Amino acid sequence: PDCSGPALTYDYELTDGTLSSIAFPSSSFPSGVNGLNIYVDGTFVVDAGVSFDDCNLVMAPGAKIDIQANSGMDASDCHFYACSSMWDGIYTSSTTSSLELKLCFIEDAENAVVSENGAPFTIGSNVFNRNYTGVDIRPYSGPTNIGNYSIYNNIFTSRSWPQNASPAANYTYSQLEGAYPLTRFSPVNMKA
Repeated sequence: PDCSGPALTYDYELTDGTLSSIAFPSSSFPSGVNGLNIYVDGTFVVDAGVSFDDCNLVMAPGAKIDIQANSGMDASDCHFYACSSMWDGIYTSSTTSSLELKLCFIEDAENAVVSENGAPFTIGSNVFNRNYTGVDIRPYSGPTNIGNYSIYNNIFTSRSWPQNASPAANYTYSQLEGAYPLTRFSPVNMKA
């Protein structure tokens, strides 16, 4: 996105190696992380369950979110994006980790979502915009339950849309789906 307008004031700035259990402990955020502007510089490590709702997650060049075993991340109505160079992506790499994205804008990533080693995910009604790869499901030969993997009602595209500082003020998936013809897509890699 064009970040040349009024700068966001960040409620949290997460540096390389920041743990979700320290930055957003459930005792301080019993209902999850709501309505905050968060800057991620380096790797944000999700080592305990964390939920984001109506948040801006502004990603520094090369930044990534790494969801560890026995933990998970849910994001709803959030905007993940970079202002200059592309950020890396959201990685989940264990059958005991989980990722749920719904009604989010995910932009400017090299690999927006990566599932490794059979890591489960639910990705529904999101907009993936200007990513090199939208969803990358890496090969895994271990036991899996097909019910743990869901991708539905997403838009994969590469275009400029008007945006606002508040994720809630941005277009919704439904509004975009009906208003814009979809002719350019970023890839979804699925390998057996």
